[in-house]
Amino acid sequence: MTNVSLACCGPANCSDCPYYRRIQRLPGRLLLIGRAAALDSCLRKDEQWQILHAKDAYQAGQLVMQYFPAVAVVDSAAGKQGRQFIERLLADPHAVRTRVVFVAAGRRPKSMLAGLKPADRSRVGVTVGPLSRRVLESVLPAVPAPLPARQVR
Repeated sequence: MTNVSLACCGPANCSDCPYYRRIQRLPGRLLLIGRAAALDSCLRKDEQWQILHAKDAYQAGQLVMQYFPAVAVVDSAAGKQGRQFIERLLADPHAVRTRVVFVAAGRRPKSMLAGLKPADRSRVGVTVGPLSRRVLESVLPAVPAPLPARQVR
């Protein structure tokens, strides 16, 4: 059997990598951007997530490079600045493991995914209303199941 290694996504410590944190069952980091970014009540109480808050796109960029969150939640109230943050995040090779969820206030925006490269579309989710666990998990990549322990005869 050949060992296949994944390319490192940038953190100096493996414990900061979103993929490593999921494999090791450590709390994931969830970055909320914008004053109104909303999580449903079940997700707020979930100890599986460490929640970080950014008041604007500039602070969000700093938090991305410091904490390497698994998901960045951008509220529609962030407007053009939020869209620019998403574009920069998707282009940053150090944030390749960070996924994005855009939370719309009233109705699903048609233009949010327009103009994104096909490879980037799998990293971005769009939802209306508070972010639920189902939407959050839909943007996260699958984690390989652990191999079963070998039985000794």
